Amino acid sequence: MGRKFLDLLVLHFLNDGVRTTFIVILPFIAKDLALNFKMVSVLGSAQPLIASILALPAGFFASRFGAFQTLITVLLVYSLGSLLVGISPNVFIMLIAFFLGAIGFGMFHTISFALVAKISEKSNVGTNLGSFTAIGDIGRVAVPPVAVFATAQLGWRPTMISIAAIGLAIFFGVRFFQKFQNKIEVKDNKLITENYLKFFKESLKLFSFKKIRLIILAGVIDAAGSSPIYIFLPFLLLLKNITPQQLSLLIGAFFAGSFAGKVILGKSVDQFGNKKVFIASEISMAILIIFIATSNPILLLLALSFMLGIFTKGTSPVVQSMFSHLVEKEHYNKIYALGELLIGAGAMLSIITMGFVSDRFGVKSVFFISSVTVIIATLPLILIDKLDLQIKLSYQS
Repeated sequence: MGRKFLDLLVLHFLNDGVRTTFIVILPFIAKDLALNFKMVSVLGSAQPLIASILALPAGFFASRFGAFQTLITVLLVYSLGSLLVGISPNVFIMLIAFFLGAIGFGMFHTISFALVAKISEKSNVGTNLGSFTAIGDIGRVAVPPVAVFATAQLGWRPTMISIAAIGLAIFFGVRFFQKFQNKIEVKDNKLITENYLKFFKESLKLFSFKKIRLIILAGVIDAAGSSPIYIFLPFLLLLKNITPQQLSLLIGAFFAGSFAGKVILGKSVDQFGNKKVFIASEISMAILIIFIATSNPILLLLALSFMLGIFTKGTSPVVQSMFSHLVEKEHYNKIYALGELLIGAGAMLSIITMGFVSDRFGVKSVFFISSVTVIIATLPLILIDKLDLQIKLSYQS
């Protein structure tokens, strides 16, 4: 994998770490700016909304301008978004800041998942995707808890400005280094150039296959159930009268679970198959959601946060590996873009809906609804007999 993969790992660490920090500091922003759960859900939905909108363009930009060049550029965008969060005087500017950050985050996974899948063999694609996504969770484990702790000590504004400064320094450092790279090396990073309309049409054509529709449906329902947990977990935990320092510990445990889950479930896919692992994960997630919503002891919450993280975020490589088994490598950009488009839309709608539910019925109600939703996510996969028969598309790129 070499230097390209190493660069991708660094960018993934930064992307997921900063992306998650936007979410975990929401309780502090909401308190200072007197935001209700409806506005919290709008801010929280920025990431899946923009990811959905940019899913297909992201795949095209990677093909047209080069994957690594695109990923380095998005580092600049979300660093500027972090800076704007830190200096936002009101909710209107904060909304712009969150959407600017989301524009940066929105392209990353569509491009990076396709890259990892392309350099993997069918026999180990689940392992590679699980290990790769786990690197992002190292960022989630390392950056947000530190940010929450810093916020408790210094405030969320200095924390976000500091994050922006680090991101901008890395961006300009990489750009300075690139001036000395051989032009052939940059050229090698480019994917095959495709016409945008052709790329868009061929991506949508994938939806005509029943297996792909069912897998995307399972992913959409899974996202609808798990995404509100990601947004509202800090609010739920703070309702249990824990301190900000304890919150940083619990959030760290949650994302440490994500780190473990993506590796464990990724390897389990290669051994037991996508379908069994996905169904077992959804059932386990439903049980843990109920427990964490109804439990109070800090040590129990710590254990539950870790275990919930395993299954809430660990299903990502499972869904991605299902896609990789259904199309040839030259179509990975398209299938991942289509999946990100629809799954992101499902997550966004669910988060906004749960914001209204939280204002009306309380935060706990979100978790009870999510536990039912993730069980429903298993139903589309029950209709699929086999996932290892590759679909032969009738067109070529």
